[in-house]
Amino acid sequence: MLKTLAFLLALGAPIRADLIALDPGSNHTNGSVNDANVIGWEFTVNDPITVTQLGLFDVGGDGFADSHPVGLWTDTGSLLASTTIPAGTAANLVDGFRYESIASTMLDPGTYVIGAFYPRRSNDEILLFVSGLTTASPITYLENRDATLAVTSLSFPDGTFRNQEQGYFGPNFQFTTPEPSALWLCGAGLIGLASIRRRWFWR
Repeated sequence: MLKTLAFLLALGAPIRADLIALDPGSNHTNGSVNDANVIGWEFTVNDPITVTQLGLFDVGGDGFADSHPVGLWTDTGSLLASTTIPAGTAANLVDGFRYESIASTMLDPGTYVIGAFYPRRSNDEILLFVSGLTTASPITYLENRDATLAVTSLSFPDGTFRNQEQGYFGPNFQFTTPEPSALWLCGAGLIGLASIRRRWFWR
């Protein structure tokens, strides 16, 4: 009976599948950040998600010359999560971005900002003049962000980067969403367990 219970509960467990928040597509050029800056973008979350990894685009896929701190904030500047993408190729490469895992961070529906720090005259390039980008549901891209004041480390990107219509990108993130089938499976498991218990009781 205990083995049956464990099996039914396992059926109700959600299956983790990390989704990539933003796909910049292939219509872009590459360029360097001359002055130290925090480059990022603002977005809305339409349904609850859990952020599991923060990442940075690796132009050419050959690793980074510098390490780059990446942060996730509320739209008012409260830091929710951060990590550092190390120099070299140690971070996991997925679809052009290198990622580091973070403690699972739940985001309720609302507006948020992600940004990455680039030191002065970094040899690590960003994506310029991006058009045709797409985002995973339930993410909606709003605008590019950067730091309006001189920075020397990771800080909240409080401005719009160069006021360009096309996107400028570096950081990205991965997330999970609740599995719609999980609750149904859990309920089915509990119903099955109740049926087993009734049959056992009336023997």
